[in-house]
Amino acid sequence: MRALHQLAFPDSPHVIDAFMETTDDERCLFVCSDGARCLGYIAASINDSPREGYIDLLAVAATVRNQGYGQRLLLTAAHWLIVERGMPQVGLTVRDMRADARRLYQRSGFQLLYAGVGYSRDNGSGRRG
Repeated sequence: MRALHQLAFPDSPHVIDAFMETTDDERCLFVCSDGARCLGYIAASINDSPREGYIDLLAVAATVRNQGYGQRLLLTAAHWLIVERGMPQVGLTVRDMRADARRLYQRSGFQLLYAGVGYSRDNGSGRRG
């Protein structure tokens, strides 16, 4: 799972370890595997302000994309957040350039609320920060 996370989010400040090692009721990690390898995962959490469920991370291995794993993971996390945890809504953020991810979210019932311009600054080491 860590290898898939590094491939999917090489420059992300989000770490998967926080979800793998959690023991609280505010975070959950769902994993899809074929028994030998991780095909995908989704990390979800509960935010207090605004009070909502949130999809923090979603990754599917490139070799199995477009086979329904991403949508199954999304719907599983949404069910956990809405039905099991009682959240009034589920939110997520996606970069504008990720058209494939945006299509997945829309097919899964998510609606675009707004689009914006993201800012970043290179910290001199070649990594964003």
